[in-house]
Amino acid sequence: MCVVLILGGCAARQPVGESPSFKAIDLNPRIVSGDYVQKVDQFLVILDVSGTARGKKYQTARGLVKNLNLTIPNLRLKAGIRVFGGEEGDQLVYGMVDYTRSGFEAAIPVSGGFGQSL
Repeated sequence: MCVVLILGGCAARQPVGESPSFKAIDLNPRIVSGDYVQKVDQFLVILDVSGTARGKKYQTARGLVKNLNLTIPNLRLKAGIRVFGGEEGDQLVYGMVDYTRSGFEAAIPVSGGFGQSL
């Protein structure tokens, strides 16, 4: 009986680091048409760069943030990226400043998996 439960539990797990199915889409046409309207004027992304987020786990999270960046339409926004668990503690690595797609992408840390999350 125990063997069946263990095997069933293993079968239900997904591989660590599997790429998110989220794909960036251009929302600008919906803004221009009036289908979507701006409701916020600022946003902050919080990214885990601690020791528990190393390797494929971090690359999956980084890919998600990069796709999010590509989806944000051309609006007047203030934006920020805060990382936690890094060697230097929590840090605001981008912002809060006028959002630009290129500036936001450049601020996304290339790697994670260092430091502690306290």
